[in-house]
Amino acid sequence: MTTIAFDVMGNDNGPKPAVVASLNFIKKNPNYKIILVGDKKQIDKFLTEKHERISILDIPITVDVKKGAMVVRDRTTSMYKAIELVKKEEADIVLSSGSSAGYIAYATLVLKRLKGVSRPAFMPVFPTNKSGKRFVMMDVGATLEVEGELLYQWAKIGNVFAEHILGVENPRVSIINVGTEKGKGMKFHNDAYELLEKDENINFQGFIESRGLLTHTTDVAVVDGYAGNMILKSMEGTGLTIGKTLKKEIKKNPLRLFGALLSKGAFKNLKSTMDFRTVGAAWVIGVDGIVIKCHGSSDVKAFAGAFGQIKEAVNNDAMNKIRKVTE
Repeated sequence: MTTIAFDVMGNDNGPKPAVVASLNFIKKNPNYKIILVGDKKQIDKFLTEKHERISILDIPITVDVKKGAMVVRDRTTSMYKAIELVKKEEADIVLSSGSSAGYIAYATLVLKRLKGVSRPAFMPVFPTNKSGKRFVMMDVGATLEVEGELLYQWAKIGNVFAEHILGVENPRVSIINVGTEKGKGMKFHNDAYELLEKDENINFQGFIESRGLLTHTTDVAVVDGYAGNMILKSMEGTGLTIGKTLKKEIKKNPLRLFGALLSKGAFKNLKSTMDFRTVGAAWVIGVDGIVIKCHGSSDVKAFAGAFGQIKEAVNNDAMNKIRKVTE
């Protein structure tokens, strides 16, 4: 039986999506338990039916996002208590959509770093324009300043993840840079290049530009957290802008509306293929435990995607495989 500690506080939409998604997941997955960590009064409003494999740890205190990483001084929050359950071996996995800075800080403090990894990273799974094909990118905001050795450490973890979780045989590993030519970029780009080029266990593809990410030209992309976060936010903003603009333009003309109806299937397939909610979450890599972070505005579908990632990790013994490659 696998137990998930789920911090349900700190979501932009309140605890409802987390509670509903948990109930949906538990009904279909008999080998899992979920501990909902948060304000019991709020949770009870949305837990429409009791389930023997769902329990509540009543911790009503939410992380103060204004404190950032300094939140580690406060060990009374639902986020801290959820992570602590993993440390105490009362849970196997922790999941949250709360403060990113707080989550990284708490996870590093409580679970400690993996041997061989000097700093943690956020590693989301992204969809591509090829249906069913995904890639991982790290970091997207946990560690803003890096050295080549750190990118190399992350790449090794990403390589294991792509092979054993995404099911990619001989994953392609790349470094995101301002150009594809060897020698481009900053010192850390080229230091990482040399380390990856020498590693015979990694299928290193060299540098990649960010425009090639969503066309499935790589399976693992490593980047410093500063640039990675901007890439992530640009992807999110571009997708939303295109969707809103397309709807606006279609409504301007009846003929366009008619054409859109004829193309409904194509639009539906596009939305399904590129919907980031289907992958649901990012891993916090570099800490000694399965720590999953959802977007702050996650809905039921996004949490369902996160639960899907958790199942893949458990079924493939991901954490032990990652530990072996970092030692």
